[in-house]
Amino acid sequence: MRSSLFCAPQLKKDFDELIKERLFEEHKEAKEKSAAAGNWFFKARDLVSTELPPQRILASTLGGTPVLRSSFLADLFAFRGVGKSAVAMGFAKLLLKGGEFLDYRSEGGAKVLYVDGELPLILLQDRIKTFIGDTTENLWFMSAEQLPDQTFPALIDPAVQAMFEERVEQLKPNVIILDTLSAVGKFDTNDSDAWRIFNGFLLRLRFKGYCVILVHHAGENGTQRGLTNAEDNIDLVMQLTPPVGHDPGDGLKACVSYTKVRYGGRLQNFACEYVGGAWRMLVDSEEKEIIEMLNAGSSLKSVSTQLGVTVARVRKVKGKAKAKGLILTPAEISKKRPVKTADDLEQEKLIRETFSKQSVRRRNTQIEKKY
Repeated sequence: MRSSLFCAPQLKKDFDELIKERLFEEHKEAKEKSAAAGNWFFKARDLVSTELPPQRILASTLGGTPVLRSSFLADLFAFRGVGKSAVAMGFAKLLLKGGEFLDYRSEGGAKVLYVDGELPLILLQDRIKTFIGDTTENLWFMSAEQLPDQTFPALIDPAVQAMFEERVEQLKPNVIILDTLSAVGKFDTNDSDAWRIFNGFLLRLRFKGYCVILVHHAGENGTQRGLTNAEDNIDLVMQLTPPVGHDPGDGLKACVSYTKVRYGGRLQNFACEYVGGAWRMLVDSEEKEIIEMLNAGSSLKSVSTQLGVTVARVRKVKGKAKAKGLILTPAEISKKRPVKTADDLEQEKLIRETFSKQSVRRRNTQIEKKY
């Protein structure tokens, strides 16, 4: 009994030494890992003086505002059946071939990887023919039906993400379109932990210079399906909604609006439809009337007064229409006006003389009253 009591302080001392040694080893290992991880902080002046490669503008509006860039995350969402995949393929065609698509313009030449997680090849083939047409070597697809076991791997899995990133680095596309989030991500969009993992994946793709277009479903409340923090890292969010009174049997018609624009550009909402194998912009009745009056030679103020709208509204419509080539030049307006006959000129002369005589009489009357 005496022996055990006598040894207790020595055991405590040995145990304390063991703990200290273990803590020292853990601290040493942590320092080594930290050194291997590199510095976490940098000076602002070092960043400012560093020459970084500029973001490549991949697509702009017809008015010249950049819409898609390299190192960029875009989100396109809508209810099922509104046409989000058709619009996504329209962007693929625009970025691949260049030209114009709806309110957008691009020089083309981009390499595009279109990741489709649900369509059978026969339907995917039909959509490519319909919405893209002739393809080039720069358009690539990933489809569940072409994969082993015909099962699309879940991109929420970090191991799958690593394999995907490895293959993407080999392909080196400029643009990656993920259609749709539910089909390729395969996670509960109401799970914040899942979003943390998937957002990390999206950020890595952006940091590597890719432009990623994420196609997503809208929820019952009209916003994106799932948690709102899904948009935290997104640079541009586009929403497609059906026009008022639209039925699915009416064909592809949608109103395009922007719910988030990180770079501060002014992007105008618009309506569009797919008719006769081509997309086209829709102009509302008031805008159409403003354009017609401007092309008839009316001034901004005259249009504003006659239609009961503000001059700012007329100017805005004119700028948007001019970017789309809908506004005639002064020379074109002059050619459009009918040639005046001799009788027309004589009538105008009489009117001018009448107004001139009335003006003289008013002036003389005012002078007489004054004196």
